[in-house]
Amino acid sequence: MKLVEHRKRICYGTVSRQLLPEERPRPDSLYTWTAYVRGLDDEDIALHVSKVVFCLHASFENPLRAVTEPPFEITETGWGEFEILVQIHCRDVCSQPIEVRHGLKLVTSAARNEKKKNTWGSEGGMNITRPLVSEFYDEIVLVRAENSGKQEKKEELPDRVSIMHRKHKQAEKDLLGVLAKILHKQKEANRKLLSGVNRRK
Repeated sequence: MKLVEHRKRICYGTVSRQLLPEERPRPDSLYTWTAYVRGLDDEDIALHVSKVVFCLHASFENPLRAVTEPPFEITETGWGEFEILVQIHCRDVCSQPIEVRHGLKLVTSAARNEKKKNTWGSEGGMNITRPLVSEFYDEIVLVRAENSGKQEKKEELPDRVSIMHRKHKQAEKDLLGVLAKILHKQKEANRKLLSGVNRRK
């Protein structure tokens, strides 16, 4: 097994739209919005992403929304903008999720200016039902354990062990041979030394 690095391009963001009075489920539900994490060019990221958690403002019921299958998105209604913490859990050997922060945008600067002039949504003004998209692109790095491609049969392992064993035995024989030669030379030297001593006598 070896660790292989994969890089995947993703996009995350929000798309929002102002609700008409007859569309609002509650009086304070002025907008509908969707937060999402997607693959670039609609690439399926489910092979690499196991879960996405959207952390919403504490005023929402159940502010932690976990999505475990595509599409990785949630839809809500509300009246104000806030920062969404997005946790992307990947299918890799790393245990820590990837975190990104995205500011929910409900109104553009131009729309705010129109609202100040009291012409926002009026005839000839902005179309308040037009969606507002706020999107960013990023790249996530995945580290996965994969097979090296070298498949070894179980029956081959004893052969390799036996080869190592034979090499070890051969090393022992070589060492014994060297020691035997040293001892032989020492014996020859001692024999010559004794012969010289005997001749002097």
